[in-house]
Amino acid sequence: MPEYDIALELARLHILSGAGFVRQLKMLTSLNIFKPVENEKDIFAAEGNHRDDFPMLLDAARKAYEDGEKKLQPQGQSILQTCGKLQKLGARQSAKNPLPQLVDIDEIGTEADAASVGAEYVE
Repeated sequence: MPEYDIALELARLHILSGAGFVRQLKMLTSLNIFKPVENEKDIFAAEGNHRDDFPMLLDAARKAYEDGEKKLQPQGQSILQTCGKLQKLGARQSAKNPLPQLVDIDEIGTEADAASVGAEYVE
């Protein structure tokens, strides 16, 4: 297994997004240097000695995790609202998986308009 500069590999997470971010995260977790923090089920840290400010960093990680979890909660909204929220959080479309085009219901005025967006016209 090649040698990795863990600090550099972690820093790369800040500039990556999407699939690149996920690949980097998977690579880091495959190194098995991160272990669950005691009394935390969703926060991991490198084994060994920790800096003096580790409790403060742990608290910041806990808050960031909780904030991210709140942003992803559906909260009883429609699929279109959820799609819009995910786009705001950085979801991107691809040719293989395009995001649906959001159409304002007030803009659909005729049966032809409704058919053009794949909806059924209801009188």
